[in-house]
Amino acid sequence: MDDRGAEINWELGLARLRGGYFSPIAKEFVGLCKESFVMRDKELRAKK
Repeated sequence: MDDRGAEINWELGLARLRGGYFSPIAKEFVGLCKESFVMRDKELRAKK
C-alpha cells in the first residue's frame, strides 16, 4: 500500500497495528462490507 492509502486508512480508523489490534470501527466497516457483498451476490445470482 502506498503512503496515501495508509494515511486514509489511519484517518478512517481502519489501520491495523502489527500486534493484531483491530479497532471497533474497522470491525464494523468490514462487517458491513461483507454483508453488502453477500446481498449483492444474491441479487446477481437471482437475475440469472
